[in-house]
Order: sequence, then C-alpha cells, then structure tokens
Amino acid sequence: MGAREDALRVCPLKGENPLDNDDFEKLMQRFNKTVAISGILREVKSRRFFEPASVKRQRKHLDEVRRRRNL
Repeated sequence: MGAREDALRVCPLKGENPLDNDDFEKLMQRFNKTVAISGILREVKSRRFFEPASVKRQRKHLDEVRRRRNL
C-alpha cells in the first residue's frame, strides 16, 4: 500500500472510503470538482500578491456593477 492510498484512507471525501470502488482518475475528478465548487483555488490565486485596501474596494465595486448589469 503506497502513500497515496494511505492519504486517501485518512481523508475520505464525504464520509465514505474512496478506495472501495473508485479508481484514481475518478477520485481526482471528484477532488477537483469539490475544490472548484468551494472556491479554494480562486482564493489562493487572488491572495498570491498583496492587494491594497483601495484596490480591493474598487474591484468589489466593479464586481457589483457587473452583477447588476447582468441581471
């Protein structure tokens, strides 16, 4: 049993044992989907460089305007 199987066994997704019937590709697809839905990767990318408070406010305002236009 390799380290990958041990890590998956310790941290199962959604309370089930992921090694029961799934192959590694399906597990990776499920993991990538959960990461995408949770927005973790988007947050990591946004925190990659320091963003001053004024720029954050401006970006937030532009996002609100863009959202209102699309409704």
